[in-house]
Amino acid sequence: MTPDYSFIDTEDAFQALIGLTPRMLGFDTEFTRERTFKPIPELLQVTVDDRIVIIDLRAGLPIERIKDWFQHDGVVRVAHSISNDVEVLDKIFDDEIGVIEDTQLALAFLQAGQMQSYAKLVKREFGVTLDKSLQRSRWSSRPLSIAQLEYAALDIAHLNDLWLVLEEQLQATGRLDWYQEERQRLQGPNAQDPNLVAGNANRLMRLSERGLQFLMLLDAWRTKRASSMDIPKNWILSREQLFQLANERSLTDQAMRKALSAKQVVRHRRKLQALHRRAQHASQKCEPLAPKQLRKTVRTLGEQCNALADQLNISHEVLGSNKDLLFAIRAYLSDGKLPSWFGNWRTELIGEATQKAADKLAREISIAT
Repeated sequence: MTPDYSFIDTEDAFQALIGLTPRMLGFDTEFTRERTFKPIPELLQVTVDDRIVIIDLRAGLPIERIKDWFQHDGVVRVAHSISNDVEVLDKIFDDEIGVIEDTQLALAFLQAGQMQSYAKLVKREFGVTLDKSLQRSRWSSRPLSIAQLEYAALDIAHLNDLWLVLEEQLQATGRLDWYQEERQRLQGPNAQDPNLVAGNANRLMRLSERGLQFLMLLDAWRTKRASSMDIPKNWILSREQLFQLANERSLTDQAMRKALSAKQVVRHRRKLQALHRRAQHASQKCEPLAPKQLRKTVRTLGEQCNALADQLNISHEVLGSNKDLLFAIRAYLSDGKLPSWFGNWRTELIGEATQKAADKLAREISIAT
């Protein structure tokens, strides 16, 4: 059943929102991003306490007038899987936003297995089946159809109640602090967080130290360039091209032509070769890690973490993804301590096992050399 909602696409209708002071704000966004680096905001759906409002972000409304909803400490903001929504809010308000409660992350501390979609979570807690057929709808088209607006309303109708249920469960299990610490990590990652590194653990572990350093430099460069031009990152270099280049021992024209078009070689040759030299220099400062031994270490540690996650009934991914374990081991071998992004709660659960795995790997490498 579709809940009652208001569609706001005129300034007069928008003015009625400005005086509201929500205590709890469930929200979602719809956007397009086909030819741009940054998302193009289309809709902002909010549950202002018990009222569902859909705001047309193409209507030229003074949206900054409700910026306080997303900044004030007295407002509980709730969303599901917030990474895209944060990008859209940054584009809308061009300013820092406050803490957001993430229902997907909350469930990760209450249920083993993979991260859950919003539809599955609503079905789990309330027995309500959501129609997600319009998830890939053309949100840039105007006028929006009734079906699109009903979808947008349903997509947030249960958010506030969902957070209250999950918060109570987190408190009952003593895991609210775990969740809050991980929430802080995801909403304000530091530069060393593996979430910022392109690719999955399986591909990253197959790279040499120089290759990994080169991959990270390449990705940072293409991100900065794409951002400045406001075009998709893949228009600079695709992720597959990043890995192809990172696997090259030297960066001759012949090597680049294996991965790039002739135009890309001409356009980017000097920059790519400069980044390759930087990667070579950086890798010489690091302890060499044999990819085969590193993969074995990470996978063995990952199996231990998965078994513990099942025992605790929390998500494998949130406790110790192979990518997190890979970079935690690298940081420990480099600095003699686990990285700050690893977190206190995770350190308590798997910190000792991670350190032992890294020490064992170091001994194996030392013996082999």
